[in-house]
Amino acid sequence: MNARLARRASGPATALWLALVGACPAFCPASPPGAAGSDRGVDAAVWSSSWLDVRWPERVKYGITPVLDRERLERGHQPLCDELGRILGTRVELVVADSYANLGERVARREIAVGQFSPLAWVEAKAAFPELRLVASMIAEGGADYAGYIVARAESDIMRADDLRGHSFGFVDRSSASGYLFPLVYLWDRYGDPQSFFSSIHFLGNHDELLRAVASGEVDAGATFSAALVNSGRAGLGSPFRIVAKTGRVPYDAMAAGPALNDSQARALQAALLSIDTRSPRGRRVLGPLRLANGFVPGDDRRYQPVRERLARAALFGASIVGAEAEPDAGR
Repeated sequence: MNARLARRASGPATALWLALVGACPAFCPASPPGAAGSDRGVDAAVWSSSWLDVRWPERVKYGITPVLDRERLERGHQPLCDELGRILGTRVELVVADSYANLGERVARREIAVGQFSPLAWVEAKAAFPELRLVASMIAEGGADYAGYIVARAESDIMRADDLRGHSFGFVDRSSASGYLFPLVYLWDRYGDPQSFFSSIHFLGNHDELLRAVASGEVDAGATFSAALVNSGRAGLGSPFRIVAKTGRVPYDAMAAGPALNDSQARALQAALLSIDTRSPRGRRVLGPLRLANGFVPGDDRRYQPVRERLARAALFGASIVGAEAEPDAGR
């Protein structure tokens, strides 16, 4: 292969072709665009529109659940949206949903084309809107799932879960897996109704706000997840926390196509996501702002079965929580 052809056979278009081979073999040609024998270069926008015959509107909205502060989410996800736009040949606009539940509603209404759902938000959205299609799941910290934690201030007298009795406690949102469902089941299994176990219960809206509330003493302890704790320094919190319980392993985010995308667009979106990972300089540049993210794997709804199992257990003993709610605009 001469130097000119070698250059044409590298880059995002070839990576996207390789991702398509793994994701949908029957959908792929014999050689990648830009490879030897192809008359197409590596411009992914031209390739995704002409080779796959996929047509895109001028703008595609990519929505995410408000798991952290809006500014942090926008800084972290904008490079991913820019890269998806470059590959697909359209403008991908980032939208942070107003609440966990709001994302599914807006995707189903075609206001948002693509949703990046936190795990419980995905399970609830899929149950409410079966037309949503799971195209990929995120991989981070070298794995397909993460740890849910209950944390307290490092200098507090709360050393283990038993010590939480009679203290104030913070959850995130009722559609958060690590910030509500997993700790709810963990606590109910061990201590019965958390409303009788804690002195007061508060919902803080997102994980950054939850950790701020614990750090400031607004609540004595709260439920969060590993990446939020690792990145708490970015929220100006330092590391003033002690892990007092592990509530379970939770699958990472689900990337889903809504009814605004047709099947060809959904497949192209999947291939674009699968072409991005931290094994390449391009992937490290795109995913670096997300800190612990490594890439994506093809969507498999069975990955979210642990979430459904805990939902069933919560329903079995009628678990639900009444608590002080976050202010509507409090960093959500």
